[in-house]
Amino acid sequence: MDLRDEVTVEFSGGSDSTLAAAIGAERFQKVHLLSVTHDGIKNVERADGQIENLKRRYGEDKIAVYRTDIRRLLRRIYYDKYFGDIVRFGTHVSAFSCVACKMAMDVETAVYNLSNGVRYIFDGQQRENQMWPMQMESVIEIMQDFFGEYGLIYECPVYGIKRTDKILHEKGVTDVPDVKFRAILRQTPESAYETASERSYQGSCYGATIPNIFLTGYYIPVWGQQRHEEKSAAYYTEKLDLLRELIDERLS
Repeated sequence: MDLRDEVTVEFSGGSDSTLAAAIGAERFQKVHLLSVTHDGIKNVERADGQIENLKRRYGEDKIAVYRTDIRRLLRRIYYDKYFGDIVRFGTHVSAFSCVACKMAMDVETAVYNLSNGVRYIFDGQQRENQMWPMQMESVIEIMQDFFGEYGLIYECPVYGIKRTDKILHEKGVTDVPDVKFRAILRQTPESAYETASERSYQGSCYGATIPNIFLTGYYIPVWGQQRHEEKSAAYYTEKLDLLRELIDERLS
């Protein structure tokens, strides 16, 4: 299959994925914004404002938008395998619901790119967020190899950039430089959270609550980040055959 040098961005409307899209718009002739939803995601319409910002800055013809529901894929990856995964990974499975959501999005992205002839995938992953398995360097390398099996090139162009919100403002994409919570902490934590929430274009997900509590309140303090990374990489490796099966089903 011939693939064009265009890029699909796994897009949430947050400043990280939006900067990835902006970089894609400056590098490629076409940027495809792929957004997903499921039962736990709310306020997905917030991303529309950021989509309009990108179109205003880079042109209507530069930006394509695709939205899809991943409930079926999420069920296949996480819930249908839940008890078997508990046997293999123990209580750590509670941290992997967000991982399964990301895997479902990766499946959708691969299918979209292969169906539409798009070579590149950009992701807004961040080095400073390595508590989350999908943002670990070891996992990113696993997924680069996985996408490479299909001739797709997976990149995380903002991985080392802390103030993506500020750079978006400098590029003329957004109106204000301070969107991220930590950038507004010169205020009180309560008012900073309120301000960041008001300025955010990103939806939120109920499903992230339990993994967050599990990792920050128990697992990482007790067992350490290294062991968490080892289990996360093993979980990803364990799921790759299933992801291949799901991609092949959709393409056939």
